[in-house]
Amino acid sequence: MATLAKRVSDLEAWKSAHISGHVLSGHTHPGDATDADVAALDRRIDELEAAPVIEPTPAPAPAPSTGTSVAVSAISGTSGLLAALTENANTEIVVADKRYAVAGATQRDANSLWIGASTVARTNPVLVRAQTTGGVTFDGGGARWWVGLGFMEGAHHQTWQGFHFANAEPTSTGVVTFGGYADKAGAHHITLRDITVEGSIVSQSGPGVYLDHALYFSESSDGVHDVLIDGWTVDGSGLLDSGIQFYSEAGKINARNVTIRHARITGTEMAIIFWASGLRDIVIEDSTVTRATRFAVRYEGSGTNVVLRRVTSSASGQRGFYSGAGNVLTLDGCAYNGEFALT
Repeated sequence: MATLAKRVSDLEAWKSAHISGHVLSGHTHPGDATDADVAALDRRIDELEAAPVIEPTPAPAPAPSTGTSVAVSAISGTSGLLAALTENANTEIVVADKRYAVAGATQRDANSLWIGASTVARTNPVLVRAQTTGGVTFDGGGARWWVGLGFMEGAHHQTWQGFHFANAEPTSTGVVTFGGYADKAGAHHITLRDITVEGSIVSQSGPGVYLDHALYFSESSDGVHDVLIDGWTVDGSGLLDSGIQFYSEAGKINARNVTIRHARITGTEMAIIFWASGLRDIVIEDSTVTRATRFAVRYEGSGTNVVLRRVTSSASGQRGFYSGAGNVLTLDGCAYNGEFALT
């Protein structure tokens, strides 16, 4: 919309043009504008000058980013990691390089990494990262029944990057766990990058008993979903039962839309175990298994579109692939000790 000065200027020019010979007030011949026409136009100009003018509303400036990066050097406390994670404005949390004592997540202590209901109200995604990749270790202090990091109760849209886990026993659970409670919502849209489970993570379950795991997907009320894990390294020299386990009781909802890539699993009894029904759209790709003491992969579940792509194993104790359920996976470009042995 034109400003007042522009509108009056245009009308004055229009008046001048018509007086000099253009059509005005219904006259159809040039040069026949009357004094009454001119007077009427003058009155219109006076009205315009007296009338309020609504100036154009300027376009709003782009809203400043609401994201904030914060640095933390503790797990608990008002300035610690857990408190920072509840603040929606924090879109990056940088954890200072050092070793942190971490209680098991299921203990729900002040320094437990139970990532659940307290974070569900977030609307901004958040990156939680080590100051430098590998520079932060979460230490279980030799505890048993230890979940180092648990995603529960509908936790969502988080990325965790660059952490090590050490010095504990994940008795009948996993070092990093998704779900585990059939009455609680599953975590979703979670990404893990460059995570390492060290050899000081141990198991005492013994051969043939598969209870203690590095990564554990379990049941929830609606299923864990939309999870990406890129860079998963497991040193199984502490006799861990597996590097990756999908397990839930019959009829319970486990996981869907999970991609795991660039896993490096060494020395576990089995590297990858599927022992759950109803799995859907699970992909493990571009990964290697070395020196599994029994099988590289064991499949005893059921699912749709469960794919192993470019997964290779070497030096497995018994065989690369074992399934009592038959070869119901999609195996794309995989090599398990040079064979696909099924029994």
